[in-house]
Amino acid sequence: MFTAGRATKDSALKAAEQVGLDMTRLKADIASPETDALLSKIAEAGKGMFIDGTPTFVVGDKVNPGWTQYEQLKELVSEARKDGCKSCAAASGVKDEKKS
Repeated sequence: MFTAGRATKDSALKAAEQVGLDMTRLKADIASPETDALLSKIAEAGKGMFIDGTPTFVVGDKVNPGWTQYEQLKELVSEARKDGCKSCAAASGVKDEKKS
């Protein structure tokens, strides 16, 4: 999708078609109110965490902006699983307990 430069709706649709997605369903999903509501919710969450660019990965309590190598993401996930996620526990009402 990025080989032609900046990603656009047209380049995303072309990439989706090239990998064999159901274009009728994809276009319906893009236009649905549920998709719009979900994107708005995600945007608000990002603003609340001061995320202003993509890609950004949120793993546990850590925000990792920018491109991240697979091995680094595996390490972040492993740390989050080992240490537990205080933000996750707070959001679910669970006291500071470790998750596995």
